[in-house]
Amino acid sequence: MTQTITAKYRLYVDDPTPLVEVSEAYRNACNFVSERVASEGPVTELPDRKRFQKRFYATLRAKFGLKSQMAISVTWTVHARYSTLITQIRDSEKAAEAWDKRKAELEAKGRKPNTKRP
Repeated sequence: MTQTITAKYRLYVDDPTPLVEVSEAYRNACNFVSERVASEGPVTELPDRKRFQKRFYATLRAKFGLKSQMAISVTWTVHARYSTLITQIRDSEKAAEAWDKRKAELEAKGRKPNTKRP
């Protein structure tokens, strides 16, 4: 039998400046990658994470001074966010098409469709 213990840690630092600087660099790097991807036009497909990482890794290391794992994390974070958005857009488009089809079917039968959209 195994037992799992959950622990919470609180870190107290005398000077939070390095943590703030790293957080800002991470945020700025995420914004940079996101802006570069968005500037290329509507995003309907993304390359796999490894290609995405390869594309931005060196720039993030040089421009933002991020360590290797942080640079990788930035690319994977932005890739995940765009992947989620693409999925949500596709799902909403499918729902809209299904709604339009159902509405047309009801109107063809002479029935009034429910005005509430799913």
